[in-house]
Amino acid sequence: MKLESLLEKKEQIQVDIIRTIILENGTTNLQNLLSQVSISRPSLESYLEDIHYLGKSLGKNFEIIRYDNRIELKMDESLNFNTIISHLL
Repeated sequence: MKLESLLEKKEQIQVDIIRTIILENGTTNLQNLLSQVSISRPSLESYLEDIHYLGKSLGKNFEIIRYDNRIELKMDESLNFNTIISHLL
C-alpha cells in the first residue's frame, strides 16, 4: 500500500504537485503542471499556497517559486519525497 493513500484528498493533490515538479528536475511550466495533476488554475494557486506553508512547517529549505508561467521547487538536500509524505501523515 502506498503511504499517499492514507492522506486526505487535498494532501494527495499536494503530493502529486510536488512529485510532478520533482520529476521535472525541480522546475515545470504552469500548463504542464495543470495537465499532469488535472486541476484548474485557481485550484492550483490554492494548492501552491498550501505547499508554501507546508514548506515552512518542515523547518528546512523548501519553497515553491513562481516565475510567470514557470514553477520551481527548491528544497534542502536532506529532504526527500518520503520525508514530505511522513510529515503530512
